[in-house]
Amino acid sequence: MGLFGGNTVCSLCGEKAGITALKLPDGVICHKCLGKCSPLYSRAGKSFQEITDHIRAREENARRYQAMRWTNTVSGWIFADTESQTWCCPVTCPKNPDLFHFADLIDFELLEDGVSVTKGGLGSAVVGGALFGGVGAIVGGGLGKKQLLAL
Repeated sequence: MGLFGGNTVCSLCGEKAGITALKLPDGVICHKCLGKCSPLYSRAGKSFQEITDHIRAREENARRYQAMRWTNTVSGWIFADTESQTWCCPVTCPKNPDLFHFADLIDFELLEDGVSVTKGGLGSAVVGGALFGGVGAIVGGGLGKKQLLAL
């Protein structure tokens, strides 16, 4: 290997890895391939196989994102698809944001003009798939309480 790893190739795409490549105990991944990782994904301590699996999952995520039919949005920051019970925040990665299921929500708080309107926890979920609506949202509280909010 020459100075700055000039002859190293990416173990994933086979292209020249360059000086910005991530060297792993079991491979090398170029900057271009690393760019396919989610900005929320920590590569620290991961193996080549784990990062490769993540990149493949991101490709599937991109296909799912393109198929979404966003039924509710909040100022372009949060999008929700009530049919598939999925939400995302495209600001983190506009072309391929991470998709999350409503059931993955652990805790929530709805703020209106900086004031807490409602919050929930202990596995609270959005009832009926109405995460954010123009007229209102029905939110399931931590103890089974329901609240209709006029937004």
